[in-house]
Amino acid sequence: MTPYGRIGLNIRRIRRGADLTQEAVAERAGVHRTLMTGYDWGEREPKVGTLLRLAGALNVEPADLLDGVRWEPAGQRFVVDAS
Repeated sequence: MTPYGRIGLNIRRIRRGADLTQEAVAERAGVHRTLMTGYDWGEREPKVGTLLRLAGALNVEPADLLDGVRWEPAGQRFVVDAS
């Protein structure tokens, strides 16, 4: 899984737990619904500002959207934890 796939999984899990549609989160975050779909499915890379707006729209900390993604300095790469 890619880092963006993991972020998408986190977005989707949190969004569904809050019983929100992609459209509702997109409206709250000020992004187009089609972009929201790409973020939700890990097909698009959210910019930092967008990530912050998505966290606000979902009423979570930005770190919650990054759960399971970490930087490995020795390997100079992102690592996605299995779950």
